[in-house]
Amino acid sequence: MIYQLTKEEEGLVQLLKVAIGESKRSALPKDIDWHKLFDLSERHGVNAIAIDGLGKCGMDSLWVKDASQELSSHKLQWIGMALRVEHDYERKLVDVEKLINLWKCYGIRTIALKGFVTCQYYPVPKHRPFSDFDCFLCGDFERGNEIIRQKGIEVKGSYKHKTFDFGCLHVENHQYCTHFRGRDKARSFEKLLESYMLLEQPVYIEATEIEIPSPLFNALFMVWHTRSHFFDEKVSLRQLLDWALLMKFYKQDGLDWSEFQSVCKEYGLLNFAQAMTRVACKYLGVESNFICEANDEDDDALIRDIFFNEHIHVQYGTGMKARMQVLRNKLKCNWKYRRFSDQSIWGSFWQQIKGAIMEKKPKID
Repeated sequence: MIYQLTKEEEGLVQLLKVAIGESKRSALPKDIDWHKLFDLSERHGVNAIAIDGLGKCGMDSLWVKDASQELSSHKLQWIGMALRVEHDYERKLVDVEKLINLWKCYGIRTIALKGFVTCQYYPVPKHRPFSDFDCFLCGDFERGNEIIRQKGIEVKGSYKHKTFDFGCLHVENHQYCTHFRGRDKARSFEKLLESYMLLEQPVYIEATEIEIPSPLFNALFMVWHTRSHFFDEKVSLRQLLDWALLMKFYKQDGLDWSEFQSVCKEYGLLNFAQAMTRVACKYLGVESNFICEANDEDDDALIRDIFFNEHIHVQYGTGMKARMQVLRNKLKCNWKYRRFSDQSIWGSFWQQIKGAIMEKKPKID
């Protein structure tokens, strides 16, 4: 049975489509519970983008006027939330530039990763929240950590990345982009991913000295990272929006979609990448140069998971509590492996256990 969006889910999707320029003043479903819609937008981390959609429609437009008084009562709360997201982005941007300049003084090249880079695909970058600042130091991982320690800042973490707090930032300094310990194929993917990272001519975020990776790296890393969240907990509407806006950003040029498809196929990411693409096109109205075969069952499974709200949220970390949260989610949703992975959930567990025992300090070479 095909999943039917609730009125609030449909309303939120419509607002997001307007916000990203994929719809004009389309009518919202009648009798929306605006309290539920507001909570839904907050849970998915898209409240600032949703208010952009309302703003583009015009608060005085007919279909907004027809909305209940509930909208008026939530409007100021929504605007306040968007302003907080903006302020948070601006504060973090200042500290990102301070951190990069600190490392630059020691000759270290910093590449920004993940959420902060994804913000740049949005019509209003400061309305896409990001929590951590993820970075890669181009061979200077240990030296970068030592510079931070010399500032009296505690550095901790795992083989994949180290974490520390710098100003208002929680920083993840990556030695590697992915988890590959105990898995030869994953190790090969990590090596390939790193080879795609750097551009011959560096590209910076506008009006900053913040360098970003290549488009192909961003696309592959986003699919891998989103699928990891999908297996551990779920995909949020914001992650679907991230993928939609990346595809829109590189619709004309800049990304070799044939190469992207080839790598996804080789490393077992293709089914998930295609489902994300089809769902983004169907619900958010974007177009894509990434050719996908039809698969209604995969699409329905993905959209159900996005709006299904009974998953345990994972507070990521290295402690036993975080590991048990991940384990419970995986066991509850092992259908995800059957549909979107080239290995079983038990094979995944075994490789992780083997890697933890056999490779204390893993290397990609």
